[in-house]
Amino acid sequence: AACSIWRRTLTNAGNQLKKGDVILIELHAPGPNGKYVAMQYWPDIFSAIVGVTAKGITVVEAAGNGDENFELPVFNGTGLQKDSGAIVVGAGIPPSNFFDFTGGNGFGAAYQKIGVPRSRIWFSNYGKIVNVHGWGWHVTTLAYGDLQNNASENKWYTLRFSGTSSASPIVTGAVACLQGRAKAKNGAPMTPDKVRKILMDTGTPQEPGPGVPLSQHIGPLPNLVEAMKKV
Repeated sequence: AACSIWRRTLTNAGNQLKKGDVILIELHAPGPNGKYVAMQYWPDIFSAIVGVTAKGITVVEAAGNGDENFELPVFNGTGLQKDSGAIVVGAGIPPSNFFDFTGGNGFGAAYQKIGVPRSRIWFSNYGKIVNVHGWGWHVTTLAYGDLQNNASENKWYTLRFSGTSSASPIVTGAVACLQGRAKAKNGAPMTPDKVRKILMDTGTPQEPGPGVPLSQHIGPLPNLVEAMKKV
């Protein structure tokens, strides 16, 4: 029932938008192993994504934070092994390469390295359908106020936005930039497939790290400067 609600929500959003617009699916839900997976696992949501992208609307979808391998037999025949037309986004380690264990604003001794930048962060799902990745840790956004010691409401920011929930909006922003340039330069937006291909072809390659080989595929990190040259 919950998935049907999300299908209707996605379809309704697609009916309100036009070619060149972008939808972010910043959700995940427990799959057959009880761990979080991308929403296109469910057939009705997969079909809704296919329908929306067919209208020329780019869908960006979080891969989910279940540390799941989408190539496992349990996912055979599901949307996790099919192309919905969405840009599926995994989470990688950011250049800061630190994890804050302090619970405060975290610029002290409790900061510890978490791995190799652009390698898969340990909780990100992975597999062939994952097209690109974004930063899965240390993303600054509006909320909480912990970044500047809860100063005033005008300074309520956090640096702890994380997961495929932080990675997918980064990619969504890149998509919006590319479509804006396409409209300004060419008078029309690009197809979702072309946007996805540009981001994949021009991105900075994924790196391996301890316990996270390249076979745990999350795709490249988008390089917006290089991507813009392909519009």
